[in-house]
Amino acid sequence: MGSTFFGLTIAGSGLSAYQTAINVTANNVSNVRTEGYTRQEIAQTAAEALRANTKYGMIGSGTEVTDINQVRDRYYDIKFWNNNSRLGEYDSKYSYLKQIEAAFQDDDSITGFSTIFNSLNSSLESLLTNPSDDAYRNQFINNAQSLCDYFKQTANTLSNIQKDANLSIYAKVQEVNSIANEISLLNQQINTTELQGGHANELRDQRALLLDKLSAIVPIETSETDVINSKDPDYHTGATIFRVTINGHILVDNFKYNSIDCVARQYTVNQNDLLGLYDLRWSNDQSNINMASSAMTGELKALYDIRDGNNAENFSGKVTEIKDEKGIDPKTGEVFAYSVITIGKPSQKTVEELTLGQEGRILIDNKYFYYDSFKLNDDGSVELSLTEKIQVHNMYQGQVASVGESINFKGIPYYMEQLNEFVRRFSKAVNNVHTEGVDAKGNPAGLFYTGLDTTAGADMKLDQPVTSSSDSLYRLTAFNFKVSSELFDHPERLSTSDDITKGKEYNNIAKKMQQVFNDDKTIFRGSTSALFLETVLSDIAIDTNKLKTFSENYVDIVRAIDKQRASISGVDEDEEAMALVKFQNAYNLSSRIMQCMSEIYDRLITQTGV
Repeated sequence: MGSTFFGLTIAGSGLSAYQTAINVTANNVSNVRTEGYTRQEIAQTAAEALRANTKYGMIGSGTEVTDINQVRDRYYDIKFWNNNSRLGEYDSKYSYLKQIEAAFQDDDSITGFSTIFNSLNSSLESLLTNPSDDAYRNQFINNAQSLCDYFKQTANTLSNIQKDANLSIYAKVQEVNSIANEISLLNQQINTTELQGGHANELRDQRALLLDKLSAIVPIETSETDVINSKDPDYHTGATIFRVTINGHILVDNFKYNSIDCVARQYTVNQNDLLGLYDLRWSNDQSNINMASSAMTGELKALYDIRDGNNAENFSGKVTEIKDEKGIDPKTGEVFAYSVITIGKPSQKTVEELTLGQEGRILIDNKYFYYDSFKLNDDGSVELSLTEKIQVHNMYQGQVASVGESINFKGIPYYMEQLNEFVRRFSKAVNNVHTEGVDAKGNPAGLFYTGLDTTAGADMKLDQPVTSSSDSLYRLTAFNFKVSSELFDHPERLSTSDDITKGKEYNNIAKKMQQVFNDDKTIFRGSTSALFLETVLSDIAIDTNKLKTFSENYVDIVRAIDKQRASISGVDEDEEAMALVKFQNAYNLSSRIMQCMSEIYDRLITQTGV
């Protein structure tokens, strides 16, 4: 049977258990405003019963606290991380798209395309009435240059946004690496603590908070498995293996982590891309991270799409011919062999829409080849000179080839391409009209629009076949678009007619130019030149409104999930107050039992004679 003083043991177990419960409640209350804190509660069970060796068999021995557990639902964690990643993506895209929209802004505060183009049109109207007046000629030429300056300024703004997105990619990658390192260190501390028994609740809270932050940057999945003793599978070691993966690739493997490396490109994917844009690789196996994947979400995905988004209009086609050539190294004089591949029926068939970088790399059958020059043929095919010789032609003949990735988002490369395409088509149309005429002295008129050759410090002639290095329309971009220097120096070289014998006021060329400005719908996407801005802004407006809607929807979703999660794992002041009263009453009852037992023992020991 139990000891005479067994009642004190039972009452003491109650005091100890409810003292622990009150302490846990106090900890919850003190952390009611602590970010990332998870409510804790005790796990309480009846103590092991004793054999009383009497007819009633076993006798209870009180209670004991077996664990102090976190109250957390993994289901809501997973839902929060998935939706938080989407929120991070759409919110970042929306923010950057507002910047792109501002680059095309045209209102009372900023003079934009429509204002400048209307001024150009007005000066052309004036020129039509006074084609021989140098003042009107100069005004028209200067307004034409203002249009060029607008495109250069817009292109520079877009380039700066691309630079900012690229630097932000680097910063976000470093943040991911830092979080991964912190999680791996926390895993080690958690295991060290839990191997000794109990739960490292506060350390787990720190880890969960880091995972919340990480989920906004990249999509994550987590797993935690118990370490099993191979000699005694039923024995609980207390150790666990915690992993974090990004699209199936391990970022954190318990005490270790795989960092992400930013590798600067030594080539350009698009003609106007900045040099040194970062590609992302895993440090452990140097495999590329497929940022264009539809499974990739988060702020890092948003930055990548803004920086590289091409509306799925990257250069691509099929390899129709491979031939080997020989060249001489200018430095060493050695002869080397290389291959020239022909891409038939490419996605970009004309020079106006060509986005190829002057040199870069092309993917054929999952293998990258570098090219150092290219040529656009009359039939629309493109020849690329590789830096190496393809040994087995049959392996690549007929295979799909592509430069860059197909990214179904309208980012900086897409809007850069829109600027370049307009500049090339518009200048080509204007030049075709202008060169039909003669200047004020009857001499054949030259180009009206051209580009600045920064290497030579002179105007481009734009008259050579299209290659990566020739003086052709390919080299004309929004960055170097300008009015011919000849017209600035000699306004009389401006052509307004094709026959000076019909008088100084004859203006048929100027009228044709006016038709190009206002009536020609072949210039830009089935619209007239004057509607360029409206066409581009319609793209931006549609995407901006869509992203704004998505962002707002996911804000609501994330808040709702977080509220559900907080209803389970968060600290509720009213609930804790009720629990405190409950545990206090239980503690007082145990104290009362202790007092009762004390009076019994006093009577038994001091007042009962032997």
